[in-house]
Amino acid sequence: MSLLTEIEKAATTSTEPLPDLLRRCKVLAARLKHAEFATWVSHELNGYADGIDLPPYRIVRTPVSLGTFVGSFGRQMKNVPLPIMNLPQNVQDVLTKTHFRDGVASLHEAARNTTEGLGRQWSPDLATIFGDRFFEDFRLMSAHVVLTPGTIAGILDTVRTRVLDFVLAIQAEDPDAGESRPSAEPPIPPKHLKQIFYNTIIGGNANIGTSGEAMIENSTATGTITLDGARRAELSDAVARARKDVDKLPKAKRARVVRTLDAVEKATKSKPKAAASLTPKTVTAWANALTAAVTAATVASPDLQSLQQLLTDILASAGSVVGP
Repeated sequence: MSLLTEIEKAATTSTEPLPDLLRRCKVLAARLKHAEFATWVSHELNGYADGIDLPPYRIVRTPVSLGTFVGSFGRQMKNVPLPIMNLPQNVQDVLTKTHFRDGVASLHEAARNTTEGLGRQWSPDLATIFGDRFFEDFRLMSAHVVLTPGTIAGILDTVRTRVLDFVLAIQAEDPDAGESRPSAEPPIPPKHLKQIFYNTIIGGNANIGTSGEAMIENSTATGTITLDGARRAELSDAVARARKDVDKLPKAKRARVVRTLDAVEKATKSKPKAAASLTPKTVTAWANALTAAVTAATVASPDLQSLQQLLTDILASAGSVVGP
């Protein structure tokens, strides 16, 4: 079996560990005498050091941050979605784009981490400087950018797919290119090989992953959160229960909460076979409106709290967040 055929078969099955697949690609790079492909393979195996440009598929939109707040009289709020649009643009850029520099083996382990959870912590300086910009009488103590195992798995899936695209393009040019001897001339002209490399490995607008959990930074998709039928039904029930808590709120807070509940309910009323599409900004605004109301309440409002937590879970859930 030729090396190209071996790599093709390994790339089309999830049973072949990605590091092993990439090590086969190191051999292929040597036989093709293609330095750029060899460098890319080394970076994917060993990681991208600071200062090295990342391929677009390793820069992922992460628009959701959650924070822990403390207030007077020992009050505390955890996992509250943060309205980061109130922060300076340069800070927003840092928070809403996550650069994944680790090698594929490290990323694979991170994707398997379902017990400790995933997240990119805000720097303590950010929490200190902007801690009083979110909610009145509450101060931000810590925050993290939401990451999901599916986001990381999607990057790994993209690497595997681009290896396959590259190998198929090489096979189309010369099926025996992977059997070239070290002393022979490059089996494919370097200029043409470079074009294949950039078209299949670096370029493109491909979505990352097969789980729908994130989109590549250079994707043409519009940022949305998709609610399937089950999630819409869950939200509809939660809204119905939350309406019973409105009378427990201070009168000044009721109108905003009612508008929020109406908006959430409207989103659950899409056609039965259609998935409702929302932006992270919209869901964050709903959650924050409920959080502000609940913290101002003088009596317990558990159903409003449950709806607020459900909205937070939707923001952070796997498969919900995509970005342009």
